[in-house]
Amino acid sequence: MNKTLILLLLFVVLGGGTAWFLMQKPDAKMTVLQEERAFHIDNPDEVYKIFLADRRGNKTTLERKSD
Repeated sequence: MNKTLILLLLFVVLGGGTAWFLMQKPDAKMTVLQEERAFHIDNPDEVYKIFLADRRGNKTTLERKSD
């Protein structure tokens, strides 16, 4: 019983430490910089073509046909 109590206490301490670590500054642990994800276009009326690609090689192009 004493061994079970020690293992349970160790599990709770390690789980709490892991949860605390993961909750601290989640943006700092991401592989993509926040500056690369946050952008805006000053005049969206001048945009006629958008090219999108991901890291897996999937690509698509969006084109404006009319207003």
